Amino acid sequence: MKRTVNFLLIMVFTVFAGCREKNPAAVKNGELTVCYKSMLTDTIDIPLSLLTDELQIVKLDTAGAALVKDDGVTVSDNYLVVSASYNLLPAKLFDRKTGKYIADIGAIGQGPGEYSSVLHTQIDEKHNRIYFATMMPSQILSYDFQGNFKDEGLRIPMRIPKCIFHVNSKDSIITFAVLPFKGIETLVWSQKNGQVIRSYPVGNLSVNTDFSNEIIGTFNNENIFDFQVFDFSARNDSLYHYDITENKLTPVFTMDFDGAEPAAHIYVELPLHYMGSLVIGMNTVRDDRGNTMSTPINKYYIVDKKTLKASYFRLKNDFLGNIEIDWPIWQFKNGYFSQNMDPSVLREQLEKTLEENKTLSEEMRTKLAKLKDSINDDMDNNYILYAKLKK
Repeated sequence: MKRTVNFLLIMVFTVFAGCREKNPAAVKNGELTVCYKSMLTDTIDIPLSLLTDELQIVKLDTAGAALVKDDGVTVSDNYLVVSASYNLLPAKLFDRKTGKYIADIGAIGQGPGEYSSVLHTQIDEKHNRIYFATMMPSQILSYDFQGNFKDEGLRIPMRIPKCIFHVNSKDSIITFAVLPFKGIETLVWSQKNGQVIRSYPVGNLSVNTDFSNEIIGTFNNENIFDFQVFDFSARNDSLYHYDITENKLTPVFTMDFDGAEPAAHIYVELPLHYMGSLVIGMNTVRDDRGNTMSTPINKYYIVDKKTLKASYFRLKNDFLGNIEIDWPIWQFKNGYFSQNMDPSVLREQLEKTLEENKTLSEEMRTKLAKLKDSINDDMDNNYILYAKLKK
């Protein structure tokens, strides 16, 4: 069913506070966009439908082998891969349209093709392959669509803590970007048949040996290898594009903190926008035993690539009555928006929206009530929500 995007929200988006360019560098892959933190003032609601096509909701198979936890999802044209739960459940493959369980992908363990967690996933439907990278990987793990491990010799020629990658099966080329702990000299490289064929040095992008740091790449734009070296201690940095053929690294987006100490931040690229998060504080809680746990408090912003308008934002799922989406920038990768939701959480959100949102149309109220009533907290497996990004 086609929907009409909320016109008022679109109008708000087109007039929100802007970010300006600062001495853009004319480079082969485009110009560097610099967003000024001081220009981000207002916080607005952005409808998910501004960024994506129609939302799809899939209830996963309820067979015992199909049960999953609330882990990450990778979406392709015909499949869903739910990532492994650390030391608990292996990654699982599902039919994207029906939610039918197809297979466990490998297994939890330390043997050939086994793992304890998965940090990066690629689905290659054309070549019947699913690829994983784990923590401190020695190789890219390869599986067929029946979940069988295929030891294809995709070895990594150096010791690394974390990585993102892209496998070009047609040309047998794998490209890596790694978390560059001090002492690692290569930031990005491509290899063929286990031999490095081109590489790019770390330069000044080294980070301390701290597994809170990350190498982040969302690959939301076709044929673009994008990444950020995330340093939790915070420093001025950029989102980069790596040109695999030319072996060029190009900064495409950054934030100017106007001379202030940078906050810990993450950059994400979509086809039509940049998004980012800023850590504005820490939330510390103490349990009954006196132990404390701190989690970052984030603020999110969005930049329109064409107009360079920008604002802080809340992402609202207007396909489901404007439910607010937590951790919004983490929900976009490989050209899709996706969420993996426990049935009780989804039902609770729907109940809250039906009770509190007095502006729902009768059509939307009926839709949400029907979905809510169809959810069985005790019997249902998780629900996957996904939508293709607009280009």
